[in-house]
Amino acid sequence: MNALLLDWSGTLVDDFTPTVYASNEVFKAYGLEPWSHDEFREKFYLPYPKFYEEVLPNVPLAELEVVFRKAFVECPKPVTLLEHSMEFLTWAQGQGIRLIILTSMDSANFEEQAKRFGVWEMFEAVYSGVLNKCETIPEILEKHDLEPTKTGFVGDMEHDLHAAQSVGIQSIAVLTGYDSVQCLAAEDPSLILNHIGKLRAVIEACR
Repeated sequence: MNALLLDWSGTLVDDFTPTVYASNEVFKAYGLEPWSHDEFREKFYLPYPKFYEEVLPNVPLAELEVVFRKAFVECPKPVTLLEHSMEFLTWAQGQGIRLIILTSMDSANFEEQAKRFGVWEMFEAVYSGVLNKCETIPEILEKHDLEPTKTGFVGDMEHDLHAAQSVGIQSIAVLTGYDSVQCLAAEDPSLILNHIGKLRAVIEACR
């Protein structure tokens, strides 16, 4: 494997609590009851515009996002880099593996986090604020001349796996994020790993 597309939230960083906190602020602003962490994990899905269209129909997405983004950065529990992320990214970069971000995280928050964690310069390209990864991923493969048989997409949600499978690259699920192992396994990914650090041994074994 010589190229990896990488999700951000739940794959490289832990932002679950800020996301639940901000979502509950949105719910509260529009008269809905807050959700527990377990309820959010069970019901939330990507692409998130469809999720909000279902939960809060007829409320413009742009209006929701103003409330969400303000609450996200105000959450008492900050976003943190997941335990094995830095070690894996440093190793992959040293091996010459091309690293490309594909995330629904809005561009401003992503850039702030990536620079704060010291990983911004590790990525060949960044595709942030992507509402539907299945629509964007063919463009990425073409633009960067990626070989499908030597490329994988690492993510923590069903939508990430669908995006990878839609273009015939390896779909690699990690259990550090939003979707449960049962949900991810049901999508028949190429790999299911406890965390991204486990991918190093897989890649080394295949070389």
